[in-house]
Formats: sequence, C-alpha cells, structure tokens
Amino acid sequence: MIDEWDVLIRDEAANQTIQEEYINFLRGLFKGTEPTRFIQLAYLTGILPIKKVKTQSALNNFDEFTMLDSSVLAPYVGFTEEEVRSLCREYGKDFHEVKRWYDGYQLSGYPALNQHEF
Repeated sequence: MIDEWDVLIRDEAANQTIQEEYINFLRGLFKGTEPTRFIQLAYLTGILPIKKVKTQSALNNFDEFTMLDSSVLAPYVGFTEEEVRSLCREYGKDFHEVKRWYDGYQLSGYPALNQHEF
C-alpha cells in the first residue's frame, strides 16, 4: 500500500527531475515481469490520476477507481453508522453535528460515508 502516491507530483510540480525519478522508481516497483513475480496486488491512494507521460501512462497496469467511477468498490467505501458513532465517542464529537456535516453524496447509489442511512 502506498498512501498518497501523488504527493511528490503535487508538491514538486515545478521540479521535473524529481518527478521523473519518482515515476521511474514506481515503474521499477510495478512494471515488467520481475516485479510481478513478487507483487500480486498494490493499493495506491491519492487525489491525482496515475501520472501520464506524453500520450502513454507511465504506469499502465493499474485499475483506477475514482469518486466519479468507483465501480465494484462502491459498497466498500466509507463508514457504517456504528463506526461513525464510535469515532465520535473516541474523538469527543457530537454525532448529530457530524451527521449534519454529511452532504449525502453517493458512489454508484451507495452513500459515501456509510453503507446504512444515518
């Protein structure tokens, strides 16, 4: 798992050298026959799509799921109501206030913050 895979792409947008080195590092991890012998699954999170170089994806062997196209992962995104209640207790937040913050967006028909109605 690589959380926020795109941090260098965002933070070093003006530094082409760092970006190219980072993309080459990711290529080395995920492309070709050697890495696939050892890595069966990788999970990358970030706010940017997989980095594109010219017209080809630098890393083209990924299935990409987004907020706009969550596909088969839609039922598994977010928190259940009980998880939200528990987090509110743990962090001293009012559940009803957190519920009010929830804006009701959905992924493929599933509520994004929980799979059950508040």
